[in-house]
Amino acid sequence: MATTTVGESRGRIDARPVRPTSSKTPWDRALAQRDQIAASVRGTLEQEGLEAAVFVSPNGEFPPWVRLEAWLPGADPASRERAELDFIIDAKPYHEHDTVITAKLSRGRTKIAVRERPSFPTRYVAEWVAYALDRGPKPGNYTPKLDAFLRFITSMIPFVPGPHDNRLRTEYRTRFSGAMALGLASILLLVMGFPLVAEHRGSEPPVAGLAMLLAGVLGLIVVILIVRFRKQAVAVTPQSQLPPRNLGLVDSWHAVVAELGRDFAGVRRRLINAITEDVGLGVSAQTETYTQRAPNGYEQRERLVITKDQGMVHVHIYQFGHDVFVGWHAYLNWAQWGETNPVSVKIRERQAVEFRDLRPALYIPSQFDLIDLSSLSEFVHRRIEREVKAMLKEKAIDQEIDFKVIRGDRDRALDEERHKDDGKKKGGWTYKASA
Repeated sequence: MATTTVGESRGRIDARPVRPTSSKTPWDRALAQRDQIAASVRGTLEQEGLEAAVFVSPNGEFPPWVRLEAWLPGADPASRERAELDFIIDAKPYHEHDTVITAKLSRGRTKIAVRERPSFPTRYVAEWVAYALDRGPKPGNYTPKLDAFLRFITSMIPFVPGPHDNRLRTEYRTRFSGAMALGLASILLLVMGFPLVAEHRGSEPPVAGLAMLLAGVLGLIVVILIVRFRKQAVAVTPQSQLPPRNLGLVDSWHAVVAELGRDFAGVRRRLINAITEDVGLGVSAQTETYTQRAPNGYEQRERLVITKDQGMVHVHIYQFGHDVFVGWHAYLNWAQWGETNPVSVKIRERQAVEFRDLRPALYIPSQFDLIDLSSLSEFVHRRIEREVKAMLKEKAIDQEIDFKVIRGDRDRALDEERHKDDGKKKGGWTYKASA
């Protein structure tokens, strides 16, 4: 199966419409900060001797976030003060700080927030958690009055950034070009010349006014020609290797195997090794921990995620007493990285360069994506079937297992109407990641 990738051309300029990928993008740093914040939240809970729910956004959901929910005991044993604390990490390519953090806290009637802070040291995360738990003062970086005062002062001083501003880096800021200078001069001449002509009452023509108008018009024509024949180029931030997710279920299979739960750790390790060994080019495998709500609380589970392009198979292996649940779900990913409107435009060597960011966007899968997913799920299923049958034989377990795959409707799997209206927010197209 041939695929097109960056870097295959030899001795030729690569002009293919393929964005380069990297594991060191601002989105990857945002995910690393998500994990650091989650660890800090759990560490603070441990220090305070409290148990609470800590939810972490699943991989593929952007911007990533961490959420703390706690019901704090009150004076009355039957009453609880409810606290909710959110940390949202967003990526800001081309800016002085390429990640920013928003913190929002609601505890009873108390509601405080700071938005898009370019600097958010770990100690402040602990302070926000302690305040959410009513175990400490307000966070040290929550200073709304001081911020308002400083913003008022800096607003009157040109070119001085306000508190917590995250400006574009110098190399991406729009410079005052010659065409802009000529355009402003032409407009000024028109503004000055028009009153001289309009207010003239004598028999002699208003030579000065007409000259200004003529010079202004000629200047604007020159500016229009410069802009008209100026080349236009686009620069895009590198694309993260971890794609956004908007998953649509296609196929699945599961079984509950008797007696394998007596050695669950060994069985789980054996199944994972069987699935992940020699997965092949373009296929990745990783374990992910995800948190889900239950009717009375929450629980965490771990899954194995096998990915190839827009196909994704989630493998679930869980213990139930002496038995083991083994199953998988195959998904088509309806999300991709999409370019935003220009963050900045800069004139470079007689061409206008638009600098664009990448955000989650809708992707329309094709029959080829469905073929790849079918191949991937068959690959996973075949290895699970082989290993489960081997373990049943080794342990002399008398159980008939139906290995028939539950197939989804192929036409419905590619139905665009199910996904294109998944939701929109201010930042652009967004989605709700499937578990």
